[in-house]
Amino acid sequence: MSGLPSSIGQYLVDAGFSSTEILILKRLLEEDALTLRQLAAKTGKSPGVLDQALKKLLRKDILSKNYINDGFKYTIHSM
Repeated sequence: MSGLPSSIGQYLVDAGFSSTEILILKRLLEEDALTLRQLAAKTGKSPGVLDQALKKLLRKDILSKNYINDGFKYTIHSM
């Protein structure tokens, strides 16, 4: 699956998701698992901004943080 359909993107905006959170979800839909640094490189956002959004998505149980190949990577747990 590549990206989010516009209707789902609009639903996420209406549900209170930030543009950074939606950007993270789009990138993780395109690639299975990414580190914080990889997400920063692919989104153009700073690691600090992404860290806050990732923590919020982890608390909502949408993302998982797993130790894969000697590093922590984020994956979509459930939508």
